[in-house]
Amino acid sequence: MEKITLPDVTITVKGLVVEIRHNKTKMVTVIQSSQLEKWAISQLRKELVK
Repeated sequence: MEKITLPDVTITVKGLVVEIRHNKTKMVTVIQSSQLEKWAISQLRKELVK
């Protein structure tokens, strides 16, 4: 399990699932790592177009 702790959120990778937890409110969202990877690649492509 990999964990990244930022001031406002904690991101935890649990196998094929990525959990994003807001530290103050404790709200949680879960995404498949493949979905997150596709989103990240699209963001990088947007930067290339600028």
